[in-house]
Amino acid sequence: MMTGSETLKLSLLIIVCIVNLQQASAKKLKWVEVTKLPSCGRYHVTVRVRCTRGWFKRPNTSQLNRMCNLLKSGIGQYWSRRITRNGRTWWVNVQATDASAKYRKTVKMKYYKRDKGNTRSHNSDILRMTMKYLKFHSDADKSFKRTAAHEIGHSFLKAAKGTTYSWTHKGTSTWHGKKTSNTPRYPAYPQEIDLMKYYKGNSVKGYYSRSKAVEIDVNRLIDVAGKTSTGSCG
Repeated sequence: MMTGSETLKLSLLIIVCIVNLQQASAKKLKWVEVTKLPSCGRYHVTVRVRCTRGWFKRPNTSQLNRMCNLLKSGIGQYWSRRITRNGRTWWVNVQATDASAKYRKTVKMKYYKRDKGNTRSHNSDILRMTMKYLKFHSDADKSFKRTAAHEIGHSFLKAAKGTTYSWTHKGTSTWHGKKTSNTPRYPAYPQEIDLMKYYKGNSVKGYYSRSKAVEIDVNRLIDVAGKTSTGSCG
């Protein structure tokens, strides 16, 4: 019979093996499609999602539909932006859509009326992405939208740079999401807040309006798309 220490070591070994396998098998995201529109300097990025209910804390149909709409809105809000790519300025429009197609990102939804139990959303890309709506928060909608954009961003970062880069929030946390001595402080107002990084301190002025997927991450999103095409502006 294994001791507690041996069990912990085995668990960590299994996690490391899974992470290495995930990194080795990193590939394009088939549920992301990109259309390049050179004549008007735009990229259109489609992110295909499917919203489902969790096993417990299950939202009713109305709540599920509303949460799914907030999720899609948040992805578009925080990942759409102007970028520089190959020496040219582009506007990138990111749109998340409900998908019945073969390739889609399934998101499990849970609804919390009160602060009880583990209320943290997550997306390890090993377990299914899980979003938790916290009704008891005064800024529940804004928080849910930003969190949705952050969590799905883990899939983009993992595909582009590997599991460790994603899980450690670009080197600003431990694998388990704990802040470290390397965790930076929030940028001074009105500078952008990197959507995918962790920061020290409490919420700051303009937290939601300043949060954004940074240029390099939006470029990475374009690079990991499973399907790309070129179109013309209508």
